[in-house]
Amino acid sequence: MIVNIFKEEDLDFQKKIFFWFSISLIFHLICPYLSFGYWHPDEHYQILEFLGTKLYGTPGDKLAWEYNAKIRPWVQIWSYYFWIKPIKDANPFILAFLIRLSTSLLAFISTIFLTKTVFSFFKDQTQKHYWLIFISLFWFIPFIHARSSSENFSAALFFIALFFFLRRNNLFFTGILLALSFMARFQMGLFIFPLFAWSILIGGHKLKQILLPILGLLFGIGLGIFADYWGYGEWVFTPWNYLKVNILEDKVSSFGTSPFWGYIPQILTKGGGPLGLVLLLVTIWGWKNYPKNPITWISAFYFLIHCAIGHKELRFLTPLFPLTIFYLVLWIPNPLNEFFQKKITKAFLFLNMALFLYFTFAPSSFGLRLKKFLYAKSTEINTLYTPTSNPYARFGTHDFFYMSKNLNLIEGKSFDEVSKDQKEFWFGTSIYKEIKMLLDKKECEYKIASYPKFLLNFKKLWKEKTKSWAIFKCYSKIYNN
Repeated sequence: MIVNIFKEEDLDFQKKIFFWFSISLIFHLICPYLSFGYWHPDEHYQILEFLGTKLYGTPGDKLAWEYNAKIRPWVQIWSYYFWIKPIKDANPFILAFLIRLSTSLLAFISTIFLTKTVFSFFKDQTQKHYWLIFISLFWFIPFIHARSSSENFSAALFFIALFFFLRRNNLFFTGILLALSFMARFQMGLFIFPLFAWSILIGGHKLKQILLPILGLLFGIGLGIFADYWGYGEWVFTPWNYLKVNILEDKVSSFGTSPFWGYIPQILTKGGGPLGLVLLLVTIWGWKNYPKNPITWISAFYFLIHCAIGHKELRFLTPLFPLTIFYLVLWIPNPLNEFFQKKITKAFLFLNMALFLYFTFAPSSFGLRLKKFLYAKSTEINTLYTPTSNPYARFGTHDFFYMSKNLNLIEGKSFDEVSKDQKEFWFGTSIYKEIKMLLDKKECEYKIASYPKFLLNFKKLWKEKTKSWAIFKCYSKIYNN
């Protein structure tokens, strides 16, 4: 596929393309395995748990509130279901890995198409080579692509569609891809609308070239509606439900709001610090200097609308991340940036590689360590006692996908209450005082915690009730001291 798409390049440069995409593919295969878990809870509770209703019969009333509000689209979940169903009884952690892997490979393929798209805007092979290096080694690429989030899934479909749209090929199919991107995450409409506007006002597309993708768009939306019927068991139009609940009724603001410029501190604190700031600045520079470029139309419109919405999360901007690299490549060869090239490049590359290695090889959510342990020990741990809620209860819902059917959770019993009735028992707690007490008892065996054990020794890191669970196996001798 790579050779066919880049056949216009000379043979030597084709070898460079193949080399860098081979490097990228390696990380796209590694990261889904090592970076287990989720970046944001929606990646789990609105994808895997929704999938669980079809695979395991998880009751809908036990899911996140979006299920009963019928605002969550099912296209992405539908795409996983048919190939996961035959192996649904396998280890759920393996299933989750396969889902991350499939999404990572889809995103990798979309990167190939996006590369061909941006190559048409570069003036020489030096810029193309910069792009290949950055898109393969920029710190957030493998991490974001390994996420089975709707942001990643929908962006991948859009970038594939963008390639065909700008080349004016397979336009009906292109429309279907655009629709599926939209029906996977409705915010992608903020990419699709300016793309059509650009094609009419600047791109010089003829009526036939606009009509075919529109027809494909309508057909694809129909597929999305059918997927939602399959998911909810009744006919619903989830885009309208989403608009009504989150925007018109302003449900989204209940999760917190920030001012128009609220993404800037998030980029500084969660987006790679100075790297994120550099990408933001060069993107604004690109919008100013390339106002007629279609990437400017879609990225600027998407960003500004999200800035105008009160509730802001950095994950909402993930479809923009690879596009910021496009502007970085355009910016670097500019003579005005000689200081950047000579003085800051080494620090820039060092920080990027440090982040790249961390996010590629570190778990994205440490909490799954504990759940993997409980699942692996499901034949040994028949009952787990917890003083408050259980480690599978978070964000107003429960994590059923990873939970063994053999595990009996008994909530609401304190350590002293359990000790009166049991000679040997498993106890889990997130109460810091209890964790420290049990760590000091010889008759209680520490087994695992959500975070590495050494962190439990730093009291200042923890509140009275922590987000870190710890699991112990205790014996009756503890009560005879």
